Amino acid sequence: MHRQRFDTRSICLILAAIGLYYFHFYNTPWDKFTIDAPSQAAYVKHLVEYGALPTVEHTTAAHHPPAFYVMAASFFRLAQVVQNDPISTARHAAMICFVVFTLMSVNLLRLMLPPRSGGYYAALMVLLFWPIGVTMGARLMCDIFLYAGEAGVIFYLARWFQTRTVESLSGAFLWAGVSVLGKNSGSAMLALDFCVLFLAVYQYRCDMRMFLRGGLFLSILFAVACCMFTFLCERGAWTTQAILFGGSPYDLSLWWRTFAHFDLFLFAFDSDMGLSHDIFWNMFLHSLLLGNGAMIWGSIYIPLFFNVLWLAIIVYGLEGMLSYGRKLLRAQTAYILLWLFVGMLTFSMMFVRIRMNNTEYSDARFIYPVVAVIALWHGTVIEQHRLKGRARLAQLGMVLAAGFLVLTPALFMIQNLL
Repeated sequence: MHRQRFDTRSICLILAAIGLYYFHFYNTPWDKFTIDAPSQAAYVKHLVEYGALPTVEHTTAAHHPPAFYVMAASFFRLAQVVQNDPISTARHAAMICFVVFTLMSVNLLRLMLPPRSGGYYAALMVLLFWPIGVTMGARLMCDIFLYAGEAGVIFYLARWFQTRTVESLSGAFLWAGVSVLGKNSGSAMLALDFCVLFLAVYQYRCDMRMFLRGGLFLSILFAVACCMFTFLCERGAWTTQAILFGGSPYDLSLWWRTFAHFDLFLFAFDSDMGLSHDIFWNMFLHSLLLGNGAMIWGSIYIPLFFNVLWLAIIVYGLEGMLSYGRKLLRAQTAYILLWLFVGMLTFSMMFVRIRMNNTEYSDARFIYPVVAVIALWHGTVIEQHRLKGRARLAQLGMVLAAGFLVLTPALFMIQNLL
């Protein structure tokens, strides 16, 4: 972990965000704001009642590895003892995972941005008060376990590019193992680790002794063992093989239509995805911020403000990429890694959507950790504007970040109190 102490302002923002997460947690039924809740709950119930892993006859979630569900089952059993609602209580496992994800993502911001700078605090506000993120810790689903592992991997890989310590590579492989225990798609993080390891070995081929460490070997062994365990747990029709070799034919024209289509008007004014659900980029960007059309918000106006705010964040980040991107990517290789991470997860969403011919797989909640990179880039652009003397643009970035701090609590207060 990053050893620099958290400052008071960061601690206050983190505690305020966690308080908002729990406010939503205790005011929302377990089957709302989630994905495939009944099958996730059936997995946990089967573990508790029979002490064995379920099969596809019991739940469609049976192909997932059991790590998260074992955690949830322990809370389920505890709730039975103290006579609380077992399924609602089981969600505490998800909250623990999401808090771990949040802390690892905050460490990434602290690693990459100047301490106690305006850009750092802006990135922190965007990360902590991202609206759909408030709902994550209340969801009974194994993806939350995966998010924690992915955040750990990108933090340690970024630290490798900053410090070049083998301990960072060891940490990345340990968290890759956690990712794969969460869900089979975590194997992509293991592949990313190996790519960085091979690059490191090539760069330091004259000093190979630095890689001959027992900790690195054991962490790689752990990650590979987790990967083998997870793929052995894949029981049922929905498997990696089904995605790769089943579904629709590989139609390049369909890929182009999916990639190129975006409706800016609908992006700004469609508050519930009722009109733009079938457009990949509209669905992807909207669901990353506010979820899909199945999520009914209590306010019809705040989501519209969020659409405009999100569009402004995108434009602000793209302008920063054009102005400073080449310089930053040359100066800090970690940014190349982080944008590769975002591109890899985005491509996976597009691939699954096209292969399975199901628009629900445009739902970017499945790859929520990309928000950490978006927040980091927003803070980075602010700092670059400040260094270049572009004070008004730096202030604009701070205002955009503060929009999340104001609008997100308002959205959930309206959602849960009115």
